[in-house]
Amino acid sequence: MNQGLVLGGVAVLSAVAVAGWVRQPGGPAPSAVQTAVASQPATAGVVIAVGFAKCVESIADTVYGHLQSVERMDRIAVSMLLKGLLSVLAVSCAMWISHDVLTGVLALTLAWLAVLLAYDFPIAAKAAMYRAQPPQPWSGFTNPIRLGPRWSAAGVVQIGRLGLPLAIASLFLALANNVPRYFLEHWHGEEALGYFTALAHPTAAFSILLSAFGQAATPRMASFYRSNRREFRKVVLMLAAVPIIALTIAIPILVKIGPATLAWLYRGDYAQFFPVFLILLVAGATWSLASVLGYAATAAGKLAGQAPVSGFVLTATLVASAVVIRSGGLIGAALVTLVAAAITFVAYLVLLLWRGDWGRVAIQ
Repeated sequence: MNQGLVLGGVAVLSAVAVAGWVRQPGGPAPSAVQTAVASQPATAGVVIAVGFAKCVESIADTVYGHLQSVERMDRIAVSMLLKGLLSVLAVSCAMWISHDVLTGVLALTLAWLAVLLAYDFPIAAKAAMYRAQPPQPWSGFTNPIRLGPRWSAAGVVQIGRLGLPLAIASLFLALANNVPRYFLEHWHGEEALGYFTALAHPTAAFSILLSAFGQAATPRMASFYRSNRREFRKVVLMLAAVPIIALTIAIPILVKIGPATLAWLYRGDYAQFFPVFLILLVAGATWSLASVLGYAATAAGKLAGQAPVSGFVLTATLVASAVVIRSGGLIGAALVTLVAAAITFVAYLVLLLWRGDWGRVAIQ
């Protein structure tokens, strides 16, 4: 619980800092973002409200961690379903009545808070009881354990020690995934970037699919890594088979249909970029394979090593983008995306297979 409160506090403080930064009258010349935010005084309030929403979300993520530890993914699914439905209803009503963005964000925050208090906390209490007494079967909502934050400097330091490498890795990998788009827009304009972004969007299906499987399998992988390495490898291979099978099915069908696929999905002018689309599909599957190894490395406790690995991936992507995209255009950007995904896969494979404790953090 204290993890969620710490992360939530960071989210709120960050939002307040951003709001103050964008409204700072002195200092260097404002950027486009600063100018856009400062033009509406209510925008600072929206930023702070989003920070509070993220605070609630961070605490909910802590609840999801408890549920993952006892493999109650169905409870997570119910929570997310309730949150989604209530969020749509609350924001729609708020915007219809007030026509105000701040009111909409506050309604969203209250919707998330309602789900957290009415559903997530009771479920977390039950998960805590089950975790404390593993021999006992799951028995519904009876005899829950009372939850509350436990503040300690050592706990906060441990959270930072565990989370900082993953935060850096997530930042670097997100940048690596988007760097080709920055170079493409710089050298070929917004129209090329628009085509590329639209063509890359269907590959998000790989990420959504692997995210669901990976989060569900991580607690079991962590247990197998400590007790049964053969089963650990088996789970990793099963997860890796998902994007491979999906790509094996999708590519022949798309090649058979041809460029008409893009004309049907988008417009006729997209058909000329069919080769770019195929490369991005392969890149998406490769990123998914790299994600599988990322989940495996996290389950194995190899957290510290993920920061330098992702830094290497980002550096390689920057170099490849600078060399290829200026002359290669959309094809070049797609190829750089594929190369970045392949480098990520190889780097995480090396981290995972590395013998010894390099990059490993003991998780208690």
